[in-house]
Amino acid sequence: MSLIDLYYQDLSRTSETIQILPAFGSPLFLCGCEIVEMIRSYLSDAASCDARSDTVNQLASLWYAHGWLQGGCFIGLLLVSEQPDLLVLTDNDIHPDFAAALSEKAHRYQEMLNSALSAIIPGPAGGSPLARGCKDLIQIVKTWQDTGDGHIRRNEIAPSLACSCFGYGILDAGIRSGLFRLTHSYHLFTTEP
Repeated sequence: MSLIDLYYQDLSRTSETIQILPAFGSPLFLCGCEIVEMIRSYLSDAASCDARSDTVNQLASLWYAHGWLQGGCFIGLLLVSEQPDLLVLTDNDIHPDFAAALSEKAHRYQEMLNSALSAIIPGPAGGSPLARGCKDLIQIVKTWQDTGDGHIRRNEIAPSLACSCFGYGILDAGIRSGLFRLTHSYHLFTTEP
């Protein structure tokens, strides 16, 4: 079994054990439900990509699903008994036939993540605990963005895509949960203006 298959299995198993923490029926519970739905949707996308032998989009979907999971847990909406490790591959782990697609997607996702970070502002009032959480979440995403940028500069394309997708998933979970307001570029997120 490949590393990608094992990663998919780990994430799928984890997604089946997610607990949504807020009270049933509350707005925060509904946010948790939407995050779980997005995680499972991206896992489904990964399976579809695998069936088409589309390794680049399979990996992007897995890393994005994992980011959503991490974001939901960080925000305090979800609980899992154990977070799977992020699968980071080297470019040598990707078949050379996928090199062009990998490079295009990695560069595009770095650009999209940069644009996404410039399109948000914290939603909660400045002195609230949620405002602090927004700052922390942005810092986490920027750390993944910076790490991905470093990989791009060193021409390490697969790790760059992993960082971008993972960070983007975390950010998207924050957007979907209402922690941020969008100022522009609504098309970059899985939410409506």
